[in-house]
Amino acid sequence: MSDKPGSGDGVGGGRDRAIRSSNGSFVRMDAVNEDEYFYNQRKHQFKNIREEMNSELSFHEEQITRHQEAINRHKRISTTWESTNKELSLQNLLSV
Repeated sequence: MSDKPGSGDGVGGGRDRAIRSSNGSFVRMDAVNEDEYFYNQRKHQFKNIREEMNSELSFHEEQITRHQEAINRHKRISTTWESTNKELSLQNLLSV
């Protein structure tokens, strides 16, 4: 097993690739181009994943804000109902 690009063995190589089993600068250049292609593919995939995660993060932050607003609104309504209920209870006690 050799670590030299285009050697035919190791990562990305193998016996089934006849072009890599031969020696020469074109074979090594092809191996470098292939490695660069896959490097760029992975780089592009990571960029897409990062963008998707940022989009999901923004969505969930927006949902948190909306839910917090709904919680605050319901707390205000509950407080208003409690104070109204206390006033009605006092009025009923005084009228008896």
